[in-house]
Amino acid sequence: MRVFQLFHTLLVILIFARLIMPLLGMNHGQLYSSVYFYSEKILAPVRKLLPRSSIDWSPFVALILLNLIMSFLLPVITLAVQGDFEGVMYLSAANILSLISSISTFFMIIVIVKIVNDHVNGQYSGLTHFINSITLKPMRFVRQYLPNNIKKYTAWVLLALIIVLKIVTQRSIENFLLNF
Repeated sequence: MRVFQLFHTLLVILIFARLIMPLLGMNHGQLYSSVYFYSEKILAPVRKLLPRSSIDWSPFVALILLNLIMSFLLPVITLAVQGDFEGVMYLSAANILSLISSISTFFMIIVIVKIVNDHVNGQYSGLTHFINSITLKPMRFVRQYLPNNIKKYTAWVLLALIIVLKIVTQRSIENFLLNF
């Protein structure tokens, strides 16, 4: 298990080095080239999944994904190595519910920022573009089921649905842990 932790730590250090080195004026030379080369192997696939933006969000998303993977995967592997396969199933289910809860929290924040940004007639900045690109598909999905007189409240309806999902997921986690 320490191998996974060491690998995780090295990846995190590599990504942080990639972020910090240019700020310190170290954006050239052999060390920077190596850091850039190896970190790009992690960041490029993440960047392809993200909407285009003037800000490169891939290091931040990669760090979040690495931490999620380690917090979910390591305990499951530990139980599997110990032969506790029933525990693996319970823990995997709890991890999935926790992941859904985390994603719903993220989307709640994004939708709240969108509502506020739309209310203050936010300029078409990188953040506005990023938020609109994330919320476009969920907003379209919700809007298609709303009557015409309510369509202008699509973001609010989406927020309400996400809050309901968050509450249901949290209660499911609590019930699941009580029965575990």
